Amino acid sequence: MFKPNIEKLEQKRDVKRLVKALECKPGRKESSYMSIRRKAATALIDLNDPSAVPGLIHLVEKAPATYSLVGSEHESSKAAEEAIRVLGELGDNRALPVLIDALDKVFNPFDELHCAAVALGRIGDPAAIPYLRNALNSTSKSVREGAAMALETLRS
Repeated sequence: MFKPNIEKLEQKRDVKRLVKALECKPGRKESSYMSIRRKAATALIDLNDPSAVPGLIHLVEKAPATYSLVGSEHESSKAAEEAIRVLGELGDNRALPVLIDALDKVFNPFDELHCAAVALGRIGDPAAIPYLRNALNSTSKSVREGAAMALETLRS
């Protein structure tokens, strides 16, 4: 079982292993693994290293299109959610296609859709506007709010 020391990885600027840490699988103490994912995401944001982008994009692409509350699909979605959050903070245009795709998939978890909408706003590319406008019709209040925030950011 992979349980990384996030602080050491950040000190070493080991972006590749920090990206891998987003995929930690829960054991008995699921909250500790959620914490590892969150710490890894924060470290990646702090390092602001563009070399993380391809690995983050890969995590989002390999997440399932459907959502399950149990099992590996749920964990892949949680890893993708953190990867989307980091991609938004990094603001790299290479992430635009995968974020638009994530936002456009009806079956993604609402948390992931919200993160994708916010990330698209942070990247600031007007190509995302039609997808964000479409997200304003979501059944999820969180997704609608994320899309509205992103559109407001794009107008600024």
